[in-house]
Amino acid sequence: MESDTSAATEGPGVLPGPRPNGLFAGPIDAPDRFELLGDGRRGGEGTTWRASYHGELRSAVPLAVKALHPPDGADDDWPSADVLQRWKDRTVLLQHLHLPRLVWLNEVFVGAPPHPEGRESDGPPVPYLVMEWLEGLTLAELAGGEPAGAATVGQRMQYVHEAAEALQQLHAASRSAGNPSLHRDVKPGNCIVHPARGVVLIDVGGIRTAADGYDPAGMHTPAYTAPEILRNPYRAREDSGDWYALGALAVFCLLGADPPPAGAALPDLLAPRIRAVARTAGVTDPDALAAHVLAMLRSDPASRPADGLEWAAELRRLAVTGRAVPTARPRNRRWPTLAAASALALAGLGGGVAVAAPWISAEPGTTVADPIVSSGATVSPAPTVMPSTASVAAPSHSPGVGGTVASGPPTASKRVIAPPTVEQPTPSAGATTPEAGATSTAAVVTTTGKIITPAAGSGVQKCAFVTGTARLAAGETLVLAVRNLDNDEPNEWYVQYPHGWDDPSALSSWEGVEYFPGAVGQHYEIGLFAVGLDAAKTAHAAGDRPSDALADTGAKLATRKVVQVAGGSGSDCD
Repeated sequence: MESDTSAATEGPGVLPGPRPNGLFAGPIDAPDRFELLGDGRRGGEGTTWRASYHGELRSAVPLAVKALHPPDGADDDWPSADVLQRWKDRTVLLQHLHLPRLVWLNEVFVGAPPHPEGRESDGPPVPYLVMEWLEGLTLAELAGGEPAGAATVGQRMQYVHEAAEALQQLHAASRSAGNPSLHRDVKPGNCIVHPARGVVLIDVGGIRTAADGYDPAGMHTPAYTAPEILRNPYRAREDSGDWYALGALAVFCLLGADPPPAGAALPDLLAPRIRAVARTAGVTDPDALAAHVLAMLRSDPASRPADGLEWAAELRRLAVTGRAVPTARPRNRRWPTLAAASALALAGLGGGVAVAAPWISAEPGTTVADPIVSSGATVSPAPTVMPSTASVAAPSHSPGVGGTVASGPPTASKRVIAPPTVEQPTPSAGATTPEAGATSTAAVVTTTGKIITPAAGSGVQKCAFVTGTARLAAGETLVLAVRNLDNDEPNEWYVQYPHGWDDPSALSSWEGVEYFPGAVGQHYEIGLFAVGLDAAKTAHAAGDRPSDALADTGAKLATRKVVQVAGGSGSDCD
């Protein structure tokens, strides 16, 4: 595969990187309008290519083209007129606002599947997005796996401030235009640091008007989603939801790892970690910095700071270390890469080595845990090119992708973001490996797991999202199970797979769905089990749902008792 790690463009219209792959895409009346380049990158909502537009122009224009995929459970008539209208509305709104810190969406069209020039391929029509091409790394790449230090904490808090500017611009400008809108999927993989424009939000797939509760599977990321939204992803949303995500982004920029999903214990989990990093970085008042960050993560949306931009400005001030904040943006500490604007989310594009989640591995008052590298995992120098529109949250941090850095895990890992990844060095030619029997310095992983939502004793309707954190040993994965404590089979577990079960590196922060088909007032126990990955794959291949015996083969990590309440339907979690 042609590498996407080319240097920045040399001038207007000069598109470095992969060569043409022989495929074209375009609307029905111009099916060869866009020449696709290199291998496409698949994310949660579609596959994105670097592309060039020729037309009658002398020099090609660099763009990003994304072919949308039908979501899980989509009807045969997908994309429906409503789906296309949502994208057209979003395109017109973003073109009208033309905000410098939001990726620019050019057009939406329906055309034939990618095909050789002059030969339209058979197959159902495909909806495409065309977005601007952006150069830069994502915050996931710049900060993932590495806590802020004295030389970086000021710059990272500047990035958070720039993300706040992006949200404030979107909220204020769309409200003034009569269409108050929210981004709804702010996370490190959706923030590209452009050399001229600073932080640009690239994944516009989740942008909706505030009153629009539309949220198909995979359209929110638990670690960056406010608790009131986790409880009901279909409710109309407010600015406070975006500001919560900004607070979670600040945690990532400080710790170099995703925060756990929202829950009552979140302050206790995060406060010592933030203070430890701040002390190590030489921040003047670590306690004040931690308190300020956690104020934006309060469970009550009314108690969060209402002005996110003002909050971010104070965050910058509190990050003072006595060192001068760098005036120039840091050079790429990994490899040069381009990012086009589209929607592969960073998470789904690769990665594989997990960094130990500091809120799980370290005791209060200690410093952030050292990264734990999974010896068998690899990190692919993925997408350096893509536009942003998906909102799949998922794991992995790979080089920028055209405006759309891949932000989703493999298809099954929707909504879940794994911790930053650390690449295991590859021995160079002639290098020796440790002799048999040599003492290993690798950390031993103890399997742990926790259910964060729903809360103990809370009411659940016909279905509910279940979220939590976990740390798994090699060869293990998670399954969820539920049993009805009031029926005639109280010991029978009904098992479900959490999102991303087949990619255990994505399960440090996990999410799944459980169904409660009984009567109002019945009591249920939800169980979280660690099972063998091979056993889970075998059970999955044998049917739509793992057998109850699968839970019996594993270790129960956590349980949570809930009670069924009126309302909802089994399709609410689809």
